[in-house]
Amino acid sequence: MLLKKIDIFILFFINLLIFFIIIFVNKVNCEIVLSNPKQDSYIINIDKKQINTELLNDEILEIKLPYTISKISIDGLSNSEIKSVFVNGVDVKSLDNINQNLIKLKVKNLIKVFGFTFFGLFIELILMALFFIPEKDKFWEELLHSKKVLIFSFCILGIFILWNFYNIYQNAVDLPFWDEWEALLPGRLDNNLNLNWLLSFHNEHKIFWTRLYTWILFHFDGWNLRHQIIINFFLYLSSMIVLYKIIPDKNSLLPIFFIPCFSDVLIENQLTGFQSVFYFMLLFSFLAIYFGFVKEDNLKNSLLFAIFTLFSMFSMTFVSGVALLGAYIIKQRALNKKVLIVSIIIILGVLLFYIGYDFRAMGSYIVLPNKLIFWIYYFRLILMGLLNITLSSFFTLLFGIFLFALCIYFCIKEKNKKSFYIYLSLFFLSFILSASISAGRASLSLINIASRYLNVVNFLIPCFAACIFKFKYYKCALAYLIILVFCFFNSYSFSEYYGISDYRIQAKKKLLLTIEGENDKIYIDKVNPSNIKECIDRAKELNISFLRGFNNE
Repeated sequence: MLLKKIDIFILFFINLLIFFIIIFVNKVNCEIVLSNPKQDSYIINIDKKQINTELLNDEILEIKLPYTISKISIDGLSNSEIKSVFVNGVDVKSLDNINQNLIKLKVKNLIKVFGFTFFGLFIELILMALFFIPEKDKFWEELLHSKKVLIFSFCILGIFILWNFYNIYQNAVDLPFWDEWEALLPGRLDNNLNLNWLLSFHNEHKIFWTRLYTWILFHFDGWNLRHQIIINFFLYLSSMIVLYKIIPDKNSLLPIFFIPCFSDVLIENQLTGFQSVFYFMLLFSFLAIYFGFVKEDNLKNSLLFAIFTLFSMFSMTFVSGVALLGAYIIKQRALNKKVLIVSIIIILGVLLFYIGYDFRAMGSYIVLPNKLIFWIYYFRLILMGLLNITLSSFFTLLFGIFLFALCIYFCIKEKNKKSFYIYLSLFFLSFILSASISAGRASLSLINIASRYLNVVNFLIPCFAACIFKFKYYKCALAYLIILVFCFFNSYSFSEYYGISDYRIQAKKKLLLTIEGENDKIYIDKVNPSNIKECIDRAKELNISFLRGFNNE
């Protein structure tokens, strides 16, 4: 039995009231950083009320403010003693700006209230569908093939894509970070393109395309990393568009399952220009799958498959090539001309990839699958990428066994169908890349898995959803969507982006002030490499963008 329109309106207004209460009962966190405070506590005047607040960490006043305030002042404190003021993590500079920023917060929260209300209503309707609509009802076929539902799904996805782009655009900072500094060593950004540098190793990786990309941007705009980070977003968006095109069994709800691919779970890659290595690898891998598994099976498309597989390998790791070649050989099921040509091209690519590599350097920290910690890390990485949660080692291993059982079931049921091999290539790509990451990182930490690795698993979410819909387990697919909503619920805030942006802006100011003072001891925590002085000298010589911007100020 379906709900009437009046029931839906009642649900909507109940949700609206609930979210209004939740958001506006919560108070705003205000932190006031003082320089050389003269007292241990201060009296805060909030409109007509007074509260007494003690210092935290010897220099910070922390206050919980209602949204309704119109005036705030602090007894015995002058503006000259206030170093900075933060409202919900955003630097508002002074007390006078607090009320103005609270108005902005009200507008943002109003948008949130209506957004959560509509989304809550959507989830509630899905829950009712789970209980009241039979699996074989015509409703499901109409829903999954409805153009209106497809447009609605793309609109919802579009909102999250725009949210993601807005955060990246607003918070990208023109400052080299970690591995990015290596581009400023001698011989990297010369006028004549240095092929040895393009093909040389970065740790155990070949990052040809990112280095070429950096060289082009340097000659275009002085290597403004803010521009590179923004362009990276479109590289990633392109890879997701190709992924959508190659997934079989598309339906009207599938675009919604791409929403986790645009969350702040992937923030480490989103705000670091160098992390285009992941985006190039995914884009070229998906293009290889398109020509090798989706397009007509002929020699031309097989050659294009091999070429894009090589491009993927030289974006970051040869492992992507091994995964795609394995899936391609399984698909062909016979030793024919196409298999021989593709195999020779990719194997030669692997040999070229590892020319001059010191394998002894890698062997010191590698963890093989014969150790339990490999599997704990491996399944934890996949679990975080698919559901954004971390479980204990025991439950992580149980999840892994369950996941592999599902994959085996799928292989048995779908083997020999064309769509099966497309899914096979996508799962091979993700699982084998995850295995290589686990082999290289399991010895470092079993808990703190860096978010940059989640890109190689996150794209499987819409693939899993498409598989579930393919088997017509509609309620399971919608239950998976609800699980995703709860698991990724906290992954769409502005604060994570503000935090990284503010940290890098402060690091940039500190670094540039140190350079201006001609201090030989240049050190900015987590920003610079050991050879920072050499990199800075080279940046001055090349007139790199982030130094130019500071001089203009």
